[in-house]
Amino acid sequence: MEESVVSRFSNSELKGLFDKRALITNHPGSGNNWAEGYHTHGSKFKNKILKVVTKYAERCDCLHGFLLVFSVGGGTGSGLGSFILQQLEEYFPEIDRFVACVYSTGSEDVITAPYNMMLSTQYLIQHATCVFPVENRALQEISLRKGVSTINKYRSIASTFEDMNSVVVNLLLHLTRTA
Repeated sequence: MEESVVSRFSNSELKGLFDKRALITNHPGSGNNWAEGYHTHGSKFKNKILKVVTKYAERCDCLHGFLLVFSVGGGTGSGLGSFILQQLEEYFPEIDRFVACVYSTGSEDVITAPYNMMLSTQYLIQHATCVFPVENRALQEISLRKGVSTINKYRSIASTFEDMNSVVVNLLLHLTRTA
């Protein structure tokens, strides 16, 4: 939802993968508040989100499932992600809902992260067909073992978000590739 985050993708080398008419943004985000993402953004953008999802679902010859990727520690990912997951189950009950979600390590400066994670997890349990949880610290350790780490002045060794995201991308690629 946050314009600055979405613009990073729509202006990157991956911009050709995204239909700009399907991007939905709002400023500001949810301020690390699950309820803001779920109740405020969910109800405000419900029709627009469902319209975009339905448009692309109807273009599929044989839609097998939805793949959602979001963080459960912040407000927009956890709150709006939970809302969208619930709506997908309601409007597309026969279609699987796979979720790859990232859990915080617990050492973040966001005081609401544990609440956001707890509330999101409840929705994941209730509405997802399958959940692939990953945790930031584990992603960082995998990146370090693979030798894709970088030195950071705030920590002795830290992986970049790109390195950590590539681990999740590879997980998802293995899920979606054919034999």
